[in-house]
Amino acid sequence: MAPQGVLIRSTPGESWAWTAVRLAPATDLRDARGYADLTEEQRRTEAVGRERDWLAHQWVPGGSVRFEIRYLSDPPTGEIRCALIGQVHAADPRGAEAAAIALRDRLGRPPPHVRAVPVQEAAEVAGLLAPLGPAPDALAEIRKVIARGPITRWTVRGEQLGLAVPPLGGGGRVSWEPVWSSLARRPRRTMLSVCLEPWSAPAGFTARLTHIAQAYGVLARPGTPDPIWQRPVPPDPFSQYAEGVWADAARRYGERGYRMRISLASEGPAPDGDRLFELAEEVARTVSAPAGPAGGGFPGLPAPPGAAVVRRPPPWEAAAATDNLLGLNRSWLEETYWQGVPAPARQESGQVLGHPGTVRILSDLLDLDEAAAAFRLPYAVPNRPPLFAEWAEPPEPPGPPGAPPGPVEPPPSPLGDLPGYPGAGFGPPYAR
Repeated sequence: MAPQGVLIRSTPGESWAWTAVRLAPATDLRDARGYADLTEEQRRTEAVGRERDWLAHQWVPGGSVRFEIRYLSDPPTGEIRCALIGQVHAADPRGAEAAAIALRDRLGRPPPHVRAVPVQEAAEVAGLLAPLGPAPDALAEIRKVIARGPITRWTVRGEQLGLAVPPLGGGGRVSWEPVWSSLARRPRRTMLSVCLEPWSAPAGFTARLTHIAQAYGVLARPGTPDPIWQRPVPPDPFSQYAEGVWADAARRYGERGYRMRISLASEGPAPDGDRLFELAEEVARTVSAPAGPAGGGFPGLPAPPGAAVVRRPPPWEAAAATDNLLGLNRSWLEETYWQGVPAPARQESGQVLGHPGTVRILSDLLDLDEAAAAFRLPYAVPNRPPLFAEWAEPPEPPGPPGAPPGPVEPPPSPLGDLPGYPGAGFGPPYAR
């Protein structure tokens, strides 16, 4: 018998559990407690601050918890349905159940401008996990940009390519109302999801970032002239940009953070794909803001420093991208997430100044401020038509007062029908 509102799937020696909380604006920000005497911009800033505090309380060590906010459009009504989904991993069903209930309790205490309704039925949790079947060509991933540039100076190891991952920037100061409005107008059901996993820095991580920053710093300054030819050795342009980015990463991510996945998906058919990517670009602009050196940073970057980029999974990664989206997973999509970095540079080949494994971590790693900018709870804007659907309060369990509720048997999980899932209804290996 599964507990109410917890969906559990197990394999020998491992268990996964999912739970959910439905969200809607409690009231518009003008009427919420503590917001009445503020301007709209001040209300938004105050809301971001309270959501940041709420998000900080969701950080737990151990690497066994993920949670995701989902915005699902409903074309017939023009409304958006919002929910928080939580996933936990444990050694056995009992441990997974306890961890899932604790996670649901934490998620279900949002700031006062948000109303939370815990989901009480495992069947509804399953439905919220897989509310649509994405078309393979209607999937988009929003990622932190991996900046790259040639190394023009001689190095001892012969590195030829530099890599750097600037922060998202933004700080949550941008209104999400345009994104939600665009999502609500979609002609087909479309889901935007932002998944976070609490992360602890491994031993030596900050030292590695600092060492890489120092290596770029050497190349960012004029070198010692050749003793014979006395030719000047100019600074390496990319290193001048990358030194600051790596040093900033050492300050931001020295202790803890969140690993991120932002996905956008729509029901088919294929012709809808182009319009979907316009929305994806709008999401990317909203979660990030240029935050690099004056003048736009290093010339030739695929996006301004600090910006997010939109990536379209190739056909051979569409199934894995769908698994990630519908199962709250973060499996690495090699072609999608490397953003065109040459294959040899993705390995420890000595061609890259930096550590490719560390670049992989940084490409989806957020500090608390970045996470608060990307993981926004719903709010209502004064004098605007409502965008979010209202959730009904859960019904009282049947039976006389004080009687325990009846058993809730979870239905066959829609996850079992997806490629890569072992057996009907069982979760995938817990992707790191």
